[in-house]
Amino acid sequence: MVPSRLKSRPVRRRRASLLSRIGTGIQKASFAAFVTVVFLISAALVSLAFVSAYQYLLTSPYFRLKNLVITGIGPEIERELIQMGGLDVEISTIDLDMKDIKQRMEIHPWVRSVSLKRQFPRSLHIEVERRTPIALVPGNIISFLDETGEVFKELKPGDNVEYPILTGLSEDHPIRKNQISMAVGLLKALKSEEGSLSFDKVAEINMKANGLMTLYLTDLKAEIRCAGSDFAAKLPELKRILGHLKETGRADQVAAIDLNYEDGVAVSFKKG
Repeated sequence: MVPSRLKSRPVRRRRASLLSRIGTGIQKASFAAFVTVVFLISAALVSLAFVSAYQYLLTSPYFRLKNLVITGIGPEIERELIQMGGLDVEISTIDLDMKDIKQRMEIHPWVRSVSLKRQFPRSLHIEVERRTPIALVPGNIISFLDETGEVFKELKPGDNVEYPILTGLSEDHPIRKNQISMAVGLLKALKSEEGSLSFDKVAEINMKANGLMTLYLTDLKAEIRCAGSDFAAKLPELKRILGHLKETGRADQVAAIDLNYEDGVAVSFKKG
């Protein structure tokens, strides 16, 4: 028979081993918790340091916007853009939201696009592409038409009205779009011309649904009929005819000049 004292020894050893493992586990868990707490505190301190540094930079006079350069537009629109972009107050170049400023400025009716370049510590350069009016489009309101064929702004008192008037536009969107494209093409073709056929001498372009148009000039009492798609090709012949009519003193007697002939130009004269 084994003495009970001998039996209890293995039990005590197992118990001691178990307690040792438990103690070690507790120590490891405590150490891991300690490391986690230290890491979180360190991260919080680093974050606080970054926030404090960022706030300091935002309020530092060294990064305050001082040199604002805007090109491409006149003083009046420049003042409006500064206000629209929120640049009429003290602001840090670090705090500039370039995308937001661009979007707000491009809402301006005379602005086609805006590009911004920030130069630390105190400069912001803004290049503005201004819309170029090419005609007036009447309707319920009179609006400006630009060189891309886009109607972009309602005519307001004080606006320059010395532009050709585009009339006869269709209500059907695809047809209207094509008519505007042809009219813009005609006006662009006349941009480089001088004399009675210059862009400044165009009074009206009346559009027809069949792709034809009638051109009215301030220096010519006659109407000029043409197909919008063929005008550029017919322009040299039109210049030759007008030159001949002026040389012969018959320009004021002309009722219409029709360019819609494959083999030439038809000129009709006023009766009497």
